[in-house]
Amino acid sequence: PVVGFPKFYLSTDGVDIAPAKKVDCTFTVSVAGKTIATASATSDITEVPERGGGTFKCTTKALELEKKIPTKVDVEIKDDQGATVGCNRSFSFP
Repeated sequence: PVVGFPKFYLSTDGVDIAPAKKVDCTFTVSVAGKTIATASATSDITEVPERGGGTFKCTTKALELEKKIPTKVDVEIKDDQGATVGCNRSFSFP
């Protein structure tokens, strides 16, 4: 959360395999099936040879979102090699 404002940063982190060097993350936020916000972030992959690739962390700009309302966040991650993965989670912002 952003202290004193109804804004929140969304982030995701993970591991990708070599030879990927960068990931693009797209966050889609919806309430009751209606999209209320979309944001993108890009992250370089930090090499971690013992993992066979590297780690990344994507963080959005601050998004104005309602507190205490069931909210679904879909995340799609695509690396510079064309591999794509997605996930989603429903929760309420504090």
